Amino acid sequence: MDTDAQVVVQFEFRRITGVHPVTVVWHAPNKKIAQVSEHLLFADEENESVRMWFWLDLNQEDRQKMLGNWKIQLLIDGDYILEDTFAVHHMELYSSDGQALEI
Repeated sequence: MDTDAQVVVQFEFRRITGVHPVTVVWHAPNKKIAQVSEHLLFADEENESVRMWFWLDLNQEDRQKMLGNWKIQLLIDGDYILEDTFAVHHMELYSSDGQALEI
């Protein structure tokens, strides 16, 4: 059974001055913190935009625990900026002859 290996989120930042820690907090469906990721944000040139990628590995052994509604929080310099939600689902697909295919 093939599944996605990661959930990935991308942020783009503009008008950057100085160096800032950017933190993403991943909240699991059970409301516990599953992972905290941090990168340093800075721009080499004035008016340069910077993209940052953060990812959560989907543990194949504990797949059932990964299913459900997740929340991420974005913090810059330790200050809350925003949050968003996403869902990890088990889906069934069907072949052209009507047979269920698990993914």
